[in-house]
Amino acid sequence: MLLFYRALLLWGLILLPYTLFAQNATPEQNSAKVDTIFESIHLDRQLFETSTEMQSFISQNPFGLSAAQNKKMLELYKKAFTKQFLLSDAHDKFHKNINSQYADSTLQWLDQEHTQIVLSAEENYYTLQGIRKRVVHRYEIEKDPPSQHRTFLIKSLGQKMEVKDIQLESKTILFRALVKAFNELNQQRSFSDAQLEGIVTNYQSQIKANMEQEVQTQLLLTYYEIDDHNLRTFASFYDTESGSWLNATKSASIYYAYQKAADRFLESVRSL
Repeated sequence: MLLFYRALLLWGLILLPYTLFAQNATPEQNSAKVDTIFESIHLDRQLFETSTEMQSFISQNPFGLSAAQNKKMLELYKKAFTKQFLLSDAHDKFHKNINSQYADSTLQWLDQEHTQIVLSAEENYYTLQGIRKRVVHRYEIEKDPPSQHRTFLIKSLGQKMEVKDIQLESKTILFRALVKAFNELNQQRSFSDAQLEGIVTNYQSQIKANMEQEVQTQLLLTYYEIDDHNLRTFASFYDTESGSWLNATKSASIYYAYQKAADRFLESVRSL
């Protein structure tokens, strides 16, 4: 028995350096992991889509500002929400939330064939060809609606990836910044903080009502050519601790980047 414990101790000492190495990755190694994951999950697409959508919203002059004021507001928004700023801030936050163990598991998942297939569909969704395909696929979905099983699978995937929650919070951050900017530029009336928050809450309620269906349609179009097996296997990752970490880190990075941009935007408006 004594020999057994000695052998066990020796084996533990042999494995210890490798275990410590795995747990204590160098900053350079962690940085490389962040870069790979950040680029692989197409976080840039998500950042630009919502900020560009809000840019189009401003161009319609929803607050009834003078043409000159609204033009200036749009210019300041564009400067604050440049791609370079958004990517840099999101990347910084992603790096601060790095967990080497979860990052390693995520990298292994990213390297799997089914993950590559699904992520490729996500990337193609935003390309010129993908935009053209959306029109065709939307028509085909309306003509021949997906089965209940397919719809449930898509809905489940969206919930696991927290797509609706991320979109809702992202749009809320941006809209709150726009309302505050309008309050700074509005010469006829000034709203209190409570009134401003009431406007934001009302906006949330309005977009939330239709968002679930919009997200479901978006995902049906995004994954139109992906079979159920690949989607199920892809989705199962989000049931793991590493999947939860990726979700939390992704959403935190998006919110941080938007809030930093919103702060820059408001600061520039107040400096007028």
